[in-house]
Amino acid sequence: MTIVTVVLAACGGDDSSSVGASSLAQATASQQASAQQSAGSQTPAGNQPYVDPVAYSMNATDGLAATQVAEKAAVMHYQWKSGGTTINYTTTTGHLTAADANGNPEASMSYVAYTAPSTNGKPRPVTFVYNGGPGSSSIWLRLGSFAPTRVATPDPLFGTNWPNYPLVDNQESLIDTTDLVFIDPPGTGLSEAVLPNTNQKFWGSDADVNIMRDFVERYLTVNNRSNSPIYLYGESYGTPRTDMLALALESAGVHLTGIVLQSSILNYFADATEAVAITQSTEGLLLDTDTVAGYLPGYAAVAAYFNQVSPAPIKQALYA
Repeated sequence: MTIVTVVLAACGGDDSSSVGASSLAQATASQQASAQQSAGSQTPAGNQPYVDPVAYSMNATDGLAATQVAEKAAVMHYQWKSGGTTINYTTTTGHLTAADANGNPEASMSYVAYTAPSTNGKPRPVTFVYNGGPGSSSIWLRLGSFAPTRVATPDPLFGTNWPNYPLVDNQESLIDTTDLVFIDPPGTGLSEAVLPNTNQKFWGSDADVNIMRDFVERYLTVNNRSNSPIYLYGESYGTPRTDMLALALESAGVHLTGIVLQSSILNYFADATEAVAITQSTEGLLLDTDTVAGYLPGYAAVAAYFNQVSPAPIKQALYA
């Protein structure tokens, strides 16, 4: 079996605390249905609004009571236009329950899925998308990358106008080539553990991967998508998550078509600053010797190009 891997270099997104991300997610979830109407033509037939009464928590020791857990979603229909292309798509915003091998609920996982009908009789690809951190919800990729709509901000001068930034049609959306499912890990966005589990149970790499695997399997089952080409798309910490998740899914019998790594950081010790930050000591550099040494020729070439070495290079163009 061949799995396609794509590596992208771009802004790393937000790797800070998920507090702001969750507040942003709460505000966006309550406003998106009305705001999105101005971003594209809405097709009201079959719309299913839903107001979730649950207040979700990101606190480490919190979890939902089983009576609060429900697999419900708001379903809305829109049109995406780019050039001469028009695509009718469905936005599904809600929760699915990730359960352990015995069927016990472990986390109520929030997601936003953008799906469109197939035009060639074959199942459309489905791509599962998530940010990094760890500790970040998927709102950054959802509202700033490849969803059918995006937030229009005067970046980098973000300012203080939120939540008044409009949702606009996203000409860079991937909805014309793949369905998109944006996932919030437990303790981020609107996802929360289910008691007796608490959010912090899923804040280790193995537990994180396992709960993400369980969500993907649940989504594929509920939506009858197991026969679709399946892709994983991770950003920043989402890139090592993707590598581990790919193995976990393949081991569970979910066969992937490809993975996409954006702002890849597969080795957090590959950067001297990160190595010191992670270990909170300069001893972290001892774990980083080989990688840092490998950067030396590149740093030297950059320094030569910008005349930061003495003597100056004879032919500066050689270092361009």
